[in-house]
Amino acid sequence: MVKDPGFAAEKECRIVHELQVGELRNMRFAQKTTLMSRHLPLSFPNGGEAWVPRLPIVKVLVGPCRHKEVTRISVDTLLRKMGYGTGLVFSSKSPFQKT
Repeated sequence: MVKDPGFAAEKECRIVHELQVGELRNMRFAQKTTLMSRHLPLSFPNGGEAWVPRLPIVKVLVGPCRHKEVTRISVDTLLRKMGYGTGLVFSSKSPFQKT
């Protein structure tokens, strides 16, 4: 992965997944102002069930993006829904740049 050295302090982890042929039908697309994005929807175990193994998420950093506070709140809500609790999501201090 290529990452600008300016973001090294964030100690970010990324999950890289090689798209499998059978997953193409699950692909989602969104037209944005300057690009068309694509992603596979994330799936989590049902929230609130203590026996369900979860990823050991300790922090999620949102941004830089145009609406990082809205995104931060949405990610926090998703994590709460999945049983992770609240207070794990923070906004990046790096500025958003539209190039």
